[in-house]
Amino acid sequence: MSLSKDATFQCDAFINFMKAYKRNLKKKNGPRNFDSLIPYYLKNFVMTLCIHESSKDVEFINMPIDMILVNMIQDPSKYLGILKKLIQVYTNGFINDLDEGTKESCMDPEFRFLILGIFYMDASWDGENDIDRRFNNQNGTNKEVPFFKLCGREVTIIGKVVYVCVPFKINNLQEEGNYVRFSMPIDKWNKKFKADIFLPKLTLEDRQELSDEDGKIVINFKYRQDEKGFEAACVYASDCVDGEIEKPKEIIFNNPFKIEIFSQDFKVYEINVHNL
Repeated sequence: MSLSKDATFQCDAFINFMKAYKRNLKKKNGPRNFDSLIPYYLKNFVMTLCIHESSKDVEFINMPIDMILVNMIQDPSKYLGILKKLIQVYTNGFINDLDEGTKESCMDPEFRFLILGIFYMDASWDGENDIDRRFNNQNGTNKEVPFFKLCGREVTIIGKVVYVCVPFKINNLQEEGNYVRFSMPIDKWNKKFKADIFLPKLTLEDRQELSDEDGKIVINFKYRQDEKGFEAACVYASDCVDGEIEKPKEIIFNNPFKIEIFSQDFKVYEINVHNL
């Protein structure tokens, strides 16, 4: 599934960092160790690379020491191959390559400089395989898709929206404040309880173009989840009711829903799943 209408992506923390990184290139007295600019909650997930055409002058004032020089004019295929390998290495093969539009820009005779920012998370949780279930698409259709199960998770319903926070591990280590929050409209009253959670297995991707004062930014997003965990990458409101009310034993995410990833309590990634 690769149609942008099926999901919308946000990664504001990473994008804002990349813009700050770009601004710092214009400073006379900024750190040339650009790792110092990375917010601490992103440090384990971000890699930045500056690629410069070797035959052209450097126009930025504050360039990183480890800038990668390329010769796109004489041998674009060779250096595009190098960039492809770097992306594969830093996303563990999850994102395979630059998008075609960016590759074409790199081969343009006017090409001078590319900031390559890579955000990548590979995390695990304890889940179980489940059966195929019907997912009710936002466009009015439905589809049978494979689901997985997370047992005995804490559920909060506020304002007819159900929220489930699932802690995740990175390299088998659990850190406080690292969790994925799933949310979905639900016709139930406010309450906290535990339930089994059923989520669809999915792989979603998208390409976005953004513009700022410094020109166009292209961002390729990809997200995958199943019973083992998730991978996420990009290569840039309550009424209360007292007393006993219904507490479902199961919550099945079979309608459009939201996925939010938190690192040390900061939201770093968001996906709104519309259609499967």
